[in-house]
Amino acid sequence: MRSTLLTVVPGMLARGALQTLPGSSDSQKLGISPIMLTEEQITENRATLHELQIEHHDLNQVIDHLMQNPPPDDLLIRRLKKRKLLLKDRITLLEHLIEPEDRA
Repeated sequence: MRSTLLTVVPGMLARGALQTLPGSSDSQKLGISPIMLTEEQITENRATLHELQIEHHDLNQVIDHLMQNPPPDDLLIRRLKKRKLLLKDRITLLEHLIEPEDRA
């Protein structure tokens, strides 16, 4: 069984956003610390990443449509945009979990 060094943002799910910390690497900027994941966990993360990317794309299309045909109340659009941003944060986190190398 192969293990890969990956990274996690502490408390990310509770906050719904990534921390931004000073540092030279992406891992440091994201406030993430290294952990080891199994090949099975990596595969699960890749599947989750793919699902999140599809949902993000779908939300983008819905938001674009609603922007062209605005509803009477813009609360729906604001909620969808917030959801889209949270998805983007989770996508970024999973991308760094799967490919943790520094991109300085």
